[in-house]
Amino acid sequence: MPPNDTRRLLYVRARFGLRVERSSIGPTRRLALLEQLGESLASELPPGGIALVTGPSGAGKSVVTRAFSAAAGAVNATPVSASARRAPVNLIRGPIDDALGLLAACGLGEARRLITPAGFLSEGERARLSLARAIAHSRRGGAARDIACDEFTSTLDRLTARSVARCVRRAVGQRQRLVCATAHDDIAPHLDPDTVVHLPLVGPPQILQRGKRRADSAPASVA
Repeated sequence: MPPNDTRRLLYVRARFGLRVERSSIGPTRRLALLEQLGESLASELPPGGIALVTGPSGAGKSVVTRAFSAAAGAVNATPVSASARRAPVNLIRGPIDDALGLLAACGLGEARRLITPAGFLSEGERARLSLARAIAHSRRGGAARDIACDEFTSTLDRLTARSVARCVRRAVGQRQRLVCATAHDDIAPHLDPDTVVHLPLVGPPQILQRGKRRADSAPASVA
């Protein structure tokens, strides 16, 4: 196969989230560098900050997110099951007014949705609910904990995904931090992250911060 065709196939696979197993360093070394990158996010992301970790399937997004979660003691946003029978208002602990405010901030303010069994909600509504639960959990006890979300909006249609991203940006508190990973980078303008980490299949990650590009840190040397 001609080299140009190889690059074009690689591009298409990366662009549409298809798995490509290709790396210029060994898997053990790459894993260590990705974990180091996640730990760096835990130490460097400012309070109230949001980091978006993006890249094609197999690039290591989940590794970075798990490393951040472990280093920061973060709450993980877990999906709400389609078989869940409790209503959203009963799945958010704490004072009722706080629960209603948080659900509204996450895009679940419509009255009927608040009392509908969670399993009857749409996939997009359950995604909003899972994030509302994680935020509520992270605020228990008065000390705001960080939040990690793998496969952020990955299964949603793109219009719903962008809507969820905007809701999350409004809902994250000033003392909390959020790191989310997805193969879809179209949500970036709507999530408005403080840091974007793009993990290519080949070469070092691209780390973008508000108004500048950072390429001088050791964890960024992932190949």
